[in-house]
Amino acid sequence: MIYDMRMTFNIKDEIANDFLLLVPSRQRSELVVTLIQQAMEAKKKAIIKACIDANKDEETNDTIDDWQSFDTPVEGE
Repeated sequence: MIYDMRMTFNIKDEIANDFLLLVPSRQRSELVVTLIQQAMEAKKKAIIKACIDANKDEETNDTIDDWQSFDTPVEGE
């Protein structure tokens, strides 16, 4: 079962006043949810791009290979 969660945020007075003036009360939650979803999607895309870029970096991959070599058991141990 999915429940709606209530959350509390601090918002600067100027933004809060504009929000209350411009967005009808019955549309506020939906707008906030939409804006949060858009912001999270943008952050996810930025993280994915950063990972892809990091995986293309040869120096980083060489360093990872060097560190992972420590996981290989030494003969005789």
